[in-house]
Amino acid sequence: MPRVRLVLLTASTVLFFLAVFAGGLALPLYVTRGLGLPDEVVGTLFASCAVVEILAALAVVALPSRLSGRGLLAGGILALAVHFALTAAADGVVLLLIAQVPRGVAIAVLAAAGVRFFQETLAPSTGFATTLFSASADGGFLLSGVLGGIAVDAWGYRPALLGCGVVAVLALGAFLGSHDERRLRHQPRPCPRATHRRRRVDRQHPDRCRRVPPRGPTGRP
Repeated sequence: MPRVRLVLLTASTVLFFLAVFAGGLALPLYVTRGLGLPDEVVGTLFASCAVVEILAALAVVALPSRLSGRGLLAGGILALAVHFALTAAADGVVLLLIAQVPRGVAIAVLAAAGVRFFQETLAPSTGFATTLFSASADGGFLLSGVLGGIAVDAWGYRPALLGCGVVAVLALGAFLGSHDERRLRHQPRPCPRATHRRRRVDRQHPDRCRRVPPRGPTGRP
């Protein structure tokens, strides 16, 4: 994978988790101080999000393996941006509860499919891919404590949430920018239900397989 695309992929993961954790810091203050709602509402919101996360994670695991991991992750990052837009527009409990659905989906998708996508993209360096994803998530968490507090103090609760939404959009842009469509389009695909010795991909027709004649004692067909 080219270095620039690897940097974009890593940056998208850092930005995603930065938005998640910074938004988690700003949300309780926004609910209790900005909207004047009881403290119990905060616990209800996080509990609702946790339920959605569990259900969404089970759904992601049940999805067929042929489903595009890139499209799934892009949808998860977009869902996080939708969460911040709904939260910033909320003036009561109902919309706040609805906003927890895209948040739970986003976190579940990145947690369940993010590591696998890194491993497939950086194959065969599976250990490096797992470490890079984990380090990117930790980096977003560490930055959120500083930047989230600065945003709340400087802008206020609602603008800070909108700022987290902007960070999520930037994460989506970086993730889409890491996609090398031309490389994937011309990448050979394995032949289904065929042994490597007997069949291989036809270079002129990548979606077809042609038989390879068995080799003789001299090593020639």
